[in-house]
Amino acid sequence: MMTASVGPGDGSQIGKPSVLFDRRYVSCCPGLPEYDVAPDDRTFFMLQDAGELAPPQLKLVLHWADELGRTIGATGR
Repeated sequence: MMTASVGPGDGSQIGKPSVLFDRRYVSCCPGLPEYDVAPDDRTFFMLQDAGELAPPQLKLVLHWADELGRTIGATGR
């Protein structure tokens, strides 16, 4: 993410860009930007890239009620 100063008037006076944040950030949802701005226009919300961590996984548990019963020792029947 970069920043640059903008002069008064029609915005034709733009300063030299500089790095605002130099880390990798990820979007929470495909097609949306990697950041959001708080209502006060002074705070950014960003999700930092986890880098070398394993990709997210989806675990599907079939017959979860039976598994829960065995795990906690309940006999719900």
